Amino acid sequence: MKIALIGYGAMGNSSSDSRRRKGHNVVAIVEAGTSFPELAEKLRDSDVAIDFSSAEAVRRNIEVCLLTRIPLVEGTTGWNEQLDSVGELVRREGGALIYGANFSIGVNLFYRIADFTAELFANSPNTRPYRGTAPFP
Repeated sequence: MKIALIGYGAMGNSSSDSRRRKGHNVVAIVEAGTSFPELAEKLRDSDVAIDFSSAEAVRRNIEVCLLTRIPLVEGTTGWNEQLDSVGELVRREGGALIYGANFSIGVNLFYRIADFTAELFANSPNTRPYRGTAPFP
């Protein structure tokens, strides 16, 4: 797969190394300050873009990916207030966007453990809610 990395901080750098080890080709690395036309040109040969840039750049990056018809994996945080309008834009343009608040394996494993534990407790007849203010016994 040909990948464009938008944002080349710690996560972009780590993602680049990981993708290469798995046999994918990182065809573009886009750093801060890249203009809309330059970004569109860099995405031209990509199958997918992965964005770890900044909250301020997310909408622009999504718009460029929609224009160039490149699916986007969004890993940037801090842009949730734009989620509804961005989601509508992606649906209207027929684009592809996947986003996540955290791409850490440990955090995502913890999310799964928490979901599983909550399900176990919800289905247990012996579970009762804690309603006191004192420490747990």
